[in-house]
Amino acid sequence: MLGGRAEVKAIEARLHAVLEELHQHGIQVKGIAPLLLDFPGERAGRAVLWCWLEGDEDVRWYHRVECGFAGRRPV
Repeated sequence: MLGGRAEVKAIEARLHAVLEELHQHGIQVKGIAPLLLDFPGERAGRAVLWCWLEGDEDVRWYHRVECGFAGRRPV
């Protein structure tokens, strides 16, 4: 009665567009609340994922691709 479906579909479309843009840059969304992003990179000749957690001022963590969040180490 008060609408909403069109607004929900618009938000959904925008969210998909943002996620697709991030994906095109290799950025992985690992969590929503709090927001957790992994960025592909290299450290000491090894493939790593740089981690950004919502609230961090900059990228402060990384982990080897095969280790995941539990294997994070400070930069």
